[in-house]
Amino acid sequence: MVLRKLKTGNSLMDLALAIALVEELAEETAVRVSERVSVSVPAIPVVQATPSTEVIDHTDVSLPATYEIKCPATVREAIIVSDKPDVLIDLAVDGVSMLYDDFKSLSKISQYSDWIDVIEGNGVYVIRLADISCKERFSLSVNALNHDVNVERVLLKIDRFHRIQGTVGS
Repeated sequence: MVLRKLKTGNSLMDLALAIALVEELAEETAVRVSERVSVSVPAIPVVQATPSTEVIDHTDVSLPATYEIKCPATVREAIIVSDKPDVLIDLAVDGVSMLYDDFKSLSKISQYSDWIDVIEGNGVYVIRLADISCKERFSLSVNALNHDVNVERVLLKIDRFHRIQGTVGS
């Protein structure tokens, strides 16, 4: 009825009143519909990964030395420091042999690799391996090619991702 009366009038006040009535009617309709319709959102399983970093730092390493890393993980850095270049590296990732090389061989290929660095200076020999991801197994063995080699340090920096399961919804 009110809307019919407003139709015949031409004033701006009538138009404002009509807008207010329509808004009120829309609000009441929305409330009635929401009371009648109940929507439940099913619970959705969610898996989050939380990172943690582990550091293994050994000095005056007795050779041969083997480091087994629990996977899944990413070895951000594996650094081997020795007093002579006569060091042999044996690296296997997920059952695949990645390296079986000495310092001299690694120095030849390191310039072409983004994950192998070999540095020599002041009587110190450093092999750095970086960003090696594993799903099942990581194994790094360090050995001497002769008895006069001292491995002064082996440093491993490992990133692990732990799974946390939960749900979203009701």
